[in-house]
Amino acid sequence: MEAARIDRHVAEIEDQGYTFVENAIEAELLAELRDSIRSVADERGTAPRNNPAEGYATHRNYNLLAKRRAFQKMPVHENVLPIVERILDPGCLLSGMTAIDIGPGEAHTCGVVDDGSVLCWGVDSHGECSPPDGDFVQVDSGSVHSC
Repeated sequence: MEAARIDRHVAEIEDQGYTFVENAIEAELLAELRDSIRSVADERGTAPRNNPAEGYATHRNYNLLAKRRAFQKMPVHENVLPIVERILDPGCLLSGMTAIDIGPGEAHTCGVVDDGSVLCWGVDSHGECSPPDGDFVQVDSGSVHSC
């Protein structure tokens, strides 16, 4: 990855806490990761934790590096490692990897679309599915709110 692209991703992480590296993973590895996540989830019987912190419809799989070889490819991937090393340092040790399948809210949910607007669907008894106009990077939905 070229230095200017690394700089852009590092700046985004420092500014907003995350970055998206578009087309970072080749299709074959992406398919292998997806299949491995599904396999681990099936073996473990992954289910929502049913609490406000981890969600009522969200599936989480922790400590994946030790569960399949496919996961071990991610921390050292050529489109991932240079960014991580700039944020942490070249001697960093990445020892954990988590997959989160975010489920919808209990009665409604929202999502930010590519143009920065928000779309919501579901029960709208308190106006939670009527987002304001504007550009968004993140949205949070609770049982009777979205923000």
